[in-house]
Amino acid sequence: MLLFAVLWYLIGLPGAPTSVRRVLGRLPEAGERTVPGAPGGGLQLGGGDQKSETSLFSGMSCPDAQRRPIAVMVGVDPIARPLSGLAMADLVVEMPALVNNVTRLMAVYQCGQPREIGGVRSARHDYLFLAKGWDAVIGHWGGSYHALNRIRQELTPQGKAIYESIDATWNTAAGAFYRITRLKAPYNGYTGYERLWSALQKNGYRTTATFEGYPHAAEAAPQQRGAGGTLDVGWPGSMRVRYTYQPESNAYERYWGGTRHLDGLDKQPVDPKVVVVVHTNQRLANGPGGYNDVDVEGTGKAVVYQNGQVIEGTWEKNLIHKQDPLHFNSALGKAIEFVPGQVWMHIVDSRTQVVWTQGTQAPPELNTGDTPTNFGD
Repeated sequence: MLLFAVLWYLIGLPGAPTSVRRVLGRLPEAGERTVPGAPGGGLQLGGGDQKSETSLFSGMSCPDAQRRPIAVMVGVDPIARPLSGLAMADLVVEMPALVNNVTRLMAVYQCGQPREIGGVRSARHDYLFLAKGWDAVIGHWGGSYHALNRIRQELTPQGKAIYESIDATWNTAAGAFYRITRLKAPYNGYTGYERLWSALQKNGYRTTATFEGYPHAAEAAPQQRGAGGTLDVGWPGSMRVRYTYQPESNAYERYWGGTRHLDGLDKQPVDPKVVVVVHTNQRLANGPGGYNDVDVEGTGKAVVYQNGQVIEGTWEKNLIHKQDPLHFNSALGKAIEFVPGQVWMHIVDSRTQVVWTQGTQAPPELNTGDTPTNFGD
């Protein structure tokens, strides 16, 4: 086959059969991941001993690219700010945890491994579905009964938890959590990546990732980027978010409640390279507590902001198979490739304004009303 392939190459590669082009390394096999800058035309084989050396989420170079992700629930309460560890997350999700549109964050760590993460807050059931799709163990401080019932009672036929977690209030904590002194409970619960990784191992959880990762492509050349722009996400009051696109860095400077978002760990700015807005529906969950029920499974509109450009498409996640991750496709049905860098996802319903303003002149911030007084448990 190799001799035949070389002869065909000399004659003309474009007309060669698929099997020949694979032998020559010019066509990826099923399951291969595209890695910007990798040898062999940017292709990194997905099988054998050749493993991707980039984050499954950010696409950045990473020595722990096969390590299983850990997702941590983090509160947004103004009293708890500045929060620690968000600047180093590979991916962060924000969506409403209560029907008053108070949000909660879930920071996903694989290659980013901060020594301090917090404040850690309670889990919600819809975040469990997202974490499961990314094959992430979830770290949290208790949870709604909707979430805890699933974590503690839903088991595989072998008796193992379907939603593997590290819970500060349960026997899976394994020394991963602590409280700081500058804040009162429930805002002062903290952890760190190494603590969580140690707890994951102590609990006997699998350590290698099964999530295949998001596709990535090299960022646009400077002359191909947008000139500037502002993205406003209209969460209520102090939770409102603004991103200002900077063509020089190809990043989106994040402002939170009108203030530049700096990490509490080392004052590092939070500047994602990709911002994704997922449009969906939400409702009051059954039972007391005012908990939210967000549709993170199914399909709907998605908009991806990267390279100073706007990509409209769709999101999709299987309703039955919880291990299915969120997928993002363009209007033509092709998988959207993220540029390398941190990803922030905002999951919104029709009540939340999302406005992109093209150009270097920033508009006035959205009037999103007062900050709610109920931030949940």
